[in-house]
Amino acid sequence: MFNLRDYILKLLDESIGKEPDYKVRENALKWYERGTLVEDDLEAVDKLIEERKKTIEEQIVENIIDEIIEENQEVESAE
Repeated sequence: MFNLRDYILKLLDESIGKEPDYKVRENALKWYERGTLVEDDLEAVDKLIEERKKTIEEQIVENIIDEIIEENQEVESAE
């Protein structure tokens, strides 16, 4: 059976990282105002946004570290 709430949550989940965070939150709030989502859903969406942000930040740091290591290896091998 089709569940609109689950469908909306899935769409919001898929839009995280593709749309600006404020747009995802605005969209979730609109569905909340229509009575489709509840406060717990808004909290869950916000938590997902924050978790994805943290994951992206960690990946950026890892990439920077990897680049530094590669540059150091290139310098060492050139010497």
